[in-house]
Amino acid sequence: MRRRLLTYTLPAALAGLILWACQHDRFGHDDPNTVEPTLTVGEAQSIFERQFSEMLPYMTKAAGDMPVGMTPGDFTPLWNKARIGANREMDGADIPIDPKFIFVAVFNRITEKGDTVRQTVDITQKLVVKKWRDTTECMASSYIATIVPTPEYYARHRNVAKDFQYAGSKGEFSGFVVYQTLDGLPVAIDNYRDGKPVRHDYFPRITEQNLDSVANVMDEAMGEVSFQAGTPRSFGLGTEEDPLKPDQEVTVTAKRNSGADRWLITITYRPSGLPTGGSPNPSDITYITPNIPTGGGGSTGNHSQDNGRPIKFTDDCSGNKTTIKTAAGNLLEIMKNVPKLYPENPTFQEFMQTVQNNMGVEHSMVLKADFHTGNIYFGNIHSAEKSDDFIDVENNNLTIGIIHSHPDSHMTPPSALDVVDLGGQLAEGNNDVQASYVVVRDNIYCLQVTDPEKAKAFAAANPIPEGESSFPEDSPVGRLWSAGSDRMKSVGGYDDQYCATMAYVLERADAGITLLRLKPGKKMFEAYGLTTNANGEYYPTQCR
Repeated sequence: MRRRLLTYTLPAALAGLILWACQHDRFGHDDPNTVEPTLTVGEAQSIFERQFSEMLPYMTKAAGDMPVGMTPGDFTPLWNKARIGANREMDGADIPIDPKFIFVAVFNRITEKGDTVRQTVDITQKLVVKKWRDTTECMASSYIATIVPTPEYYARHRNVAKDFQYAGSKGEFSGFVVYQTLDGLPVAIDNYRDGKPVRHDYFPRITEQNLDSVANVMDEAMGEVSFQAGTPRSFGLGTEEDPLKPDQEVTVTAKRNSGADRWLITITYRPSGLPTGGSPNPSDITYITPNIPTGGGGSTGNHSQDNGRPIKFTDDCSGNKTTIKTAAGNLLEIMKNVPKLYPENPTFQEFMQTVQNNMGVEHSMVLKADFHTGNIYFGNIHSAEKSDDFIDVENNNLTIGIIHSHPDSHMTPPSALDVVDLGGQLAEGNNDVQASYVVVRDNIYCLQVTDPEKAKAFAAANPIPEGESSFPEDSPVGRLWSAGSDRMKSVGGYDDQYCATMAYVLERADAGITLLRLKPGKKMFEAYGLTTNANGEYYPTQCR
């Protein structure tokens, strides 16, 4: 991704469209000769708005939910939070922004044992406005400052935006800062150690001839780091609200709870910097995934139909459906809040970002719980090599939950292979596996285990041929699928028909697994099921 910082803006640079390219070679270094600033917030706003309007016709627009290079996309400067600083050469305004896109940096570090450790830090972006005191040739410029702390600094200082002030104090900041024009063209990169500049590289103009050399300089200054991007919504897993509040620490523990087939997970939220007995008091949120009783709803009365076939789902939360919904939602909430046990352990947010960065292949990871230590954490993220490859899910006896994605080439709800693989995990001795989640664009599906023994028996009786993802047509379950598909072919669109058919198969085959779906913008899963009318005809149900 690093070279994309340069290449996507090259056409504008070659066309001579950099409208204020008379930069000096300093970008906010500390200066002992600090003076009173003459720049005001209102003047800085006028400078930015004028230059932004001049640049707007030439900017490359972001498409969908991914940015262009490292630009924040459409952003709102928070002028009421601007800070002004000055030295003898320049005045500078430091303005926080509300961006469309946000970024994280992933550093690869080699341990003394030769292992590669991945460390992730949040990136801060600001708008900075510079006004020179010593020239009339070029009075002022606006830039986007991309501030990337080292993992060591980030572990001690989370409020990078406050610590690092353009044209002012850098505190103890260690890391690098890339300055870009408003259309994303890199102008300079500065390296800092303990708040002091240790390296400065300046790019007055980028051309086809010097593009590679500029990229090499930036790679050298940044080191072994890669970037991940997305919207605040995508980093929050597509939910309406981020489950974590700012400036809070999260600890998660897991333990057995009244029997070998049950487990309990406690999530503790504690405001950062407060002792355990501090005020406000820590808040414990405990999720218990209970034993899920078998058996669904019975016969219900009225159903929507056309020519004897169902045309939509019947609302039905009878039997164990509400319990199943609660279990699926609880486990997903746990996944969303599990922190890193070790630096190399990914988070749910990192998994979702990996999916978004490469939607052409499948990705997977598993959630593990060590009931001897009480630790809960994610295993490594695995990615398929090609779009038509099925991802291998890690096989581990500590696994309690599975998550994988479906790529652009088959954006379908959970497949027959997904169902059989879930039962297969249980059959291989991973007895604590509760559910398997499938990410399909903005939807998250769940295959919730309701009876482990039945799930194992279903998997053993219905193997999927190598390289296939559907039930064999000539098998008993394949014939069930065909019958269900024909019965449900008038139910809504493709996804609804698919879910209705899968529910038909799972219930009629008594698979011990229930299908659920979390739709975009919703907070609760829908559980799919099957019921009959007085004549014994099957109708799909949903518990919302």
